Amino acid sequence: MLVGLAIGWPTLRLRGPYFAVALLGLSEVARIIATVWEPLTRGGLGITLPPTADLVADYYAMLALAVAATALVWAVARSRLGLRLLAIREDETAAEVVGVPTTRLKLLVFTLSAGFPGLAGALYAWETSFIDPGAVFSINWSVRTIASAMFGGAGTVVGPVVGALGLNLLAEVLWVRFPFLHPVLFGGLLIVIVVFMPGGLMALAQRRGWLLRPRAW
Repeated sequence: MLVGLAIGWPTLRLRGPYFAVALLGLSEVARIIATVWEPLTRGGLGITLPPTADLVADYYAMLALAVAATALVWAVARSRLGLRLLAIREDETAAEVVGVPTTRLKLLVFTLSAGFPGLAGALYAWETSFIDPGAVFSINWSVRTIASAMFGGAGTVVGPVVGALGLNLLAEVLWVRFPFLHPVLFGGLLIVIVVFMPGGLMALAQRRGWLLRPRAW
């Protein structure tokens, strides 16, 4: 969360693609720093941790973290803060005009949201027993996260959960059936999602009348 606060303070003043490009650049900078800071990270050799055989505990720890993150997002969506964030998403300039402290609220949410991937990363390192800069700072993590939210429905509570489950299941199926072509097929799938399903599965279900559209979803 402290790292999120330090990163968010200057970058959240940017908007649109400039913010996304800034974060991608900072991720690459972090990878380079972790690679060359060998006394702390051992560089390309990585860090080996004591192995854990309790995979059940790892599973329930990750599940509890996912439930906590989803519950927090649901609570924020039902709150006054959620309404202000919705106004920022729809029109940030208009939100500023009516007195919404846009930069401060974005920094607050960005800092809170940074805690969950930090905890998930700690659990991931504990479960795999090995981490190295090339793996933990891979752009695949960012792409997979963004794609999951878009596939399920960005701007909703349930959508990213459904998207993460569905997209990871599809990725595993493609990897098993097409071991040499699965990166190409998965990339093509992401393009199809962006072009033909910009609102994700949640928007599709709402258009078909299968699902209502309350703000807290």
